[in-house]
Amino acid sequence: MKIALLQEERYLPSFHGSNKSNRALLEGLAREGHDCRALCSVVPLGMGREDVKYELARRGVDLEENPAGLYSYCYRGVDVRGMPNWAGHEERSAFLLSQLKDFDPDVVLVSSSGHSYMLATALAFAPGHTVYLAHSHDDLPFGPLAQSIDEQRTHLIRRARAVVTVSHYSQEYFRAHAGIEAVCLRFPVYGEGPYPNLGCFDLGCVTLIKATASKGVDMFLDLAAGFPEVQFAALRWRASDAALSRMAQFGNVQIWGPCDDIQQVLGRTRVLLAPSTVPETFGLIVPEAMLRGIPVIASSLGGLPEAKLGVDALVPVDAGFAGWRDALARLLTDRGAYERCSQDSRAAACHFVAAIDVRPFEELFQSLRSRDSRSHSPGLRRVAVVDPFDAGFLLAQEVVRRGYTCVSVVSSEHIDPEIVAKSDPRLFVETIQHRDDVGATVASLRDHRVGCVLPGCETGVNLGDELSEALDFCSNRTALSAARRNKFLMAEAARKHQVAVPAQFFSGRPEELVAWVENNSRWPVVVKPAQSLASDDVRICRSAADIADAFHAVVGRRNIAGVMNDGLIVQELMNATQYVVDTVSYRGEHYLSGIWRYGRPEWAPDVLRALTGDGPWPASAGKLNWASLRYGAISSVSKQILPGEGEVAGALFDYAARVLDALGIQFGPAHLELMWTSQGLRLVEVGARVHGAPQTHAMNRICTGASQVEQTLDIFLDPARFLSGARRSYTLRWHGMMCRLTPWRAGLLRGFRGLDRVERLRSFHGAFAMAKPGQRVPGCVGVAILLHPDEDVLQQDCETVRRLEKDDLYRIEEE
Repeated sequence: MKIALLQEERYLPSFHGSNKSNRALLEGLAREGHDCRALCSVVPLGMGREDVKYELARRGVDLEENPAGLYSYCYRGVDVRGMPNWAGHEERSAFLLSQLKDFDPDVVLVSSSGHSYMLATALAFAPGHTVYLAHSHDDLPFGPLAQSIDEQRTHLIRRARAVVTVSHYSQEYFRAHAGIEAVCLRFPVYGEGPYPNLGCFDLGCVTLIKATASKGVDMFLDLAAGFPEVQFAALRWRASDAALSRMAQFGNVQIWGPCDDIQQVLGRTRVLLAPSTVPETFGLIVPEAMLRGIPVIASSLGGLPEAKLGVDALVPVDAGFAGWRDALARLLTDRGAYERCSQDSRAAACHFVAAIDVRPFEELFQSLRSRDSRSHSPGLRRVAVVDPFDAGFLLAQEVVRRGYTCVSVVSSEHIDPEIVAKSDPRLFVETIQHRDDVGATVASLRDHRVGCVLPGCETGVNLGDELSEALDFCSNRTALSAARRNKFLMAEAARKHQVAVPAQFFSGRPEELVAWVENNSRWPVVVKPAQSLASDDVRICRSAADIADAFHAVVGRRNIAGVMNDGLIVQELMNATQYVVDTVSYRGEHYLSGIWRYGRPEWAPDVLRALTGDGPWPASAGKLNWASLRYGAISSVSKQILPGEGEVAGALFDYAARVLDALGIQFGPAHLELMWTSQGLRLVEVGARVHGAPQTHAMNRICTGASQVEQTLDIFLDPARFLSGARRSYTLRWHGMMCRLTPWRAGLLRGFRGLDRVERLRSFHGAFAMAKPGQRVPGCVGVAILLHPDEDVLQQDCETVRRLEKDDLYRIEEE
């Protein structure tokens, strides 16, 4: 999309919450591939061109001047055009209209201000796709906080296609005082992380960000007088001469210069004050400070209680000086109270910020665009996803989100209905049922003007190769296609390329499987079908009888992928930590998307040693025996995303790249499961498709800034954009883990006991796949998502979950 922003404030530097939020939004949209232009002040009245030029040069920005004396620059992908500040509103409107006609945006964003000419101009140009961004209430022409009531300006705001507010408080203000149904969206203004923990009981100042009457400068100075031994600080930005003069009279009050890097200010702050006397729309600085572990004391006015995110230290409006004095004294004199507030603040802010993304804005803008007839282009390509189920469903969602139309190709009538159900038919303009005739399916795709074919679920890999090759699209071709799906063939292909893989054997006769084990391996072994998925029918066999049981239960039957099992793979058992490496490839070059480590049950290594005869059955397994464990002996209880740099990441990625070369993967995603044994890395299997469930990709995006789904679509639909951000390593912004809730006791789940103890963990971010009473255990009964900037907090919370599991987290009717 083309997106234009109209605002009166400067784009850079960004001192105020409104232009800081707008700038973060445009830069986020630009990173997503949108064409963004800001029409605003560049050289304000009263400020010289050379001063602005110097200020921008410090940020690596070149200021340009055109013959008409107007200024412009480009910053982080956003084209910034300066308005003629010397002109009146009519001339500015003419300038804005000419710029809008030249740019022809799909969406016009208008930031709230005390004037109406910007909104009127946007509505004159594009009434159907103008969005009003409401950052302040005193700029509004209605309600008790308005500086003046103006029905004409209110009518203009009502004409906007959408109004975006920054808080639920503000959303209700629009509803109550203007009858406008606004949408509350959180601006992606908090930066990318990692966020340092700056809270310190012993060091720093009690800080006020904006020293104005409405922000509580009088209470700030009263507190400075009441705590003469404590250092206070305030920014001089927007402070009146009278306020500055009063502050200068205090020996314990520092006056700091304006700074648009809030971390520099917070790095010198012990406690942040927000004693506003006028209701704020939200109070951006509050979660910014909390995110870094700095306690905040705020008044209970307007949106500030919402900004405090449920953490203590709100002062009632009528509490007066005594209320503020007591709240501050508690944090300054009680180390325990300070540290609890710091931890609670950081945890609440981390939970809040991790959920913020530019995508809700994109979805809003796309919805306006789709209702605008100008946006419908007959030349839009269609994208086909082969088996858009499970992980493939995410690709289809992203295709539609980007404004393309999507065609579903179903590779087989025999895929398990539970897999097929993991999709949404509403995403597709057409569904093509493949019936073992590639030519017919190719003809159908041509009829539907499909310009790209992607494999979705594991079941769609082989047909995806055939279709993309036949249509001469970007393709991994078919020469090695079988090895990308058949787990025995893929390991053998890797072995031929001198990649270390486990010892293995495939046969359609059980006696041959047993003979191979007795001659080439040791009991127990892993057996599995060659072309199933999702750990279906993966077993640990301890004897010839176990193999015979597995063979008769599996061979000659269709697996959940719809494939007839014609034999079994028998493979050496690896007692080691398992990793997953997610990659994307473009023209044979491989790039890193994410690295994950699976956590095993604490008793798993000892159980496996006991099965090989190298140790006794561990007491740590409790009442569990082999009948109740089976595959659980090697299953995971957690999945943690790891840094994409360093020695471990390098070794994993290098090994993965060699496997990808061996399988001929030139384009698109792959998902490699590896074991790091005492002899080195070994391949478990490869999926030539995107990894896993929605939560995996959401966590990847939060923790690394991108997800495999987005990177895959970029490769096929926007290669230039992909190459601009392609990476072979990454730095973690957040630490993340999926902690599987697993009662390792045999019986029936009757419910949970005190699940709120998990929800109160500092890193808790949500849960999914929660089981209902009556499920048989052992087995996963839910997954807790943990996210935090500090890995130590993540690990401590995971250990807490394990302790709760041993105590009384589950109500089990034991057998």
